[in-house]
Amino acid sequence: MTLMLVSHKHMHRVLGSIFDRSIETINRNIKKVLRGLCLFAAEIIRLGDQTTVNPRIANSTIFYPWFKDAAGAMDGTHISACPPTGEQMAYTNRHRFQSQNVLAVCDHDMRFIYVYAGWEESTHDAQVLESALAYPSDFSLPQPGNYYLVDAAYRNVLGFMPPMHQPEDDHFQRFEAEDVHLNEEPEVGGPVPQPFALNVSLAELAE
Repeated sequence: MTLMLVSHKHMHRVLGSIFDRSIETINRNIKKVLRGLCLFAAEIIRLGDQTTVNPRIANSTIFYPWFKDAAGAMDGTHISACPPTGEQMAYTNRHRFQSQNVLAVCDHDMRFIYVYAGWEESTHDAQVLESALAYPSDFSLPQPGNYYLVDAAYRNVLGFMPPMHQPEDDHFQRFEAEDVHLNEEPEVGGPVPQPFALNVSLAELAE
């Protein structure tokens, strides 16, 4: 029953017709299996060894030594969901179907080391992480000195490394605009830009 539910996204009513069982029986047995899977997940989804650099990083001239302390990558992903009727609006995404925002962490071998599900699609990634870190939490924090690679939706705090933002400096933008203007070809018949010079002598500079 559970395999057909997760693989074909059948409704409980459809499963009841296939297995000739009531919806209550279908729901009760599927919940038992899902609870067992959640308990089993704690044994197989866990943080690996962080005392050594992963071979995928150590043997790469592109990633080493820049990412030698990265324990993995973290991001949110949207997975289809079947919320109650009264909560469908919060779970409806921009593609007009219901989904949940699932937080997932993978190591360099593409293995899940943490999964946190349940939040509606409209929830921001940073809020999902704050909920995962709230006490009591089973979030797999990296060891001291290590970090997870994250995108710009998350804050730059200890244990998490988002991409660096390019500073929006008005002076830098104005300098670029003036530099482009000086490099332009002068118009025919227009004034020719003159080179500038410092109105100071070398003796004055030495003083």
